[in-house]
Amino acid sequence: MHDFETALALHRAGRWGGARAAYESLLGARPETAPAALQLHYGMVRHRLGDAAVALEWIARAAALAPQWPLARLNHARLLFASQRIEQARGEFEAAFALAPGDP
Repeated sequence: MHDFETALALHRAGRWGGARAAYESLLGARPETAPAALQLHYGMVRHRLGDAAVALEWIARAAALAPQWPLARLNHARLLFASQRIEQARGEFEAAFALAPGDP
């Protein structure tokens, strides 16, 4: 069993396979009940591993679970944009910037 700090350290170190395994261990049998931060970071790792559709699904879940979290909304917007879903991306970008107007 991994803890979130271990998974995050692997993630930050660019050890994508290890981070994926650690996050999946934390997600367990009921991933839909996982905190938004775990879902977001798992989605980001899946994106780095080239799993665009899976990444978008997880990051969308995180943004829906925590709609007031600018980082989740911004990452959701980025993946929507990369998927050519421009209008949806625009809405997410606008929401992220509205939540954190002074944050670069």
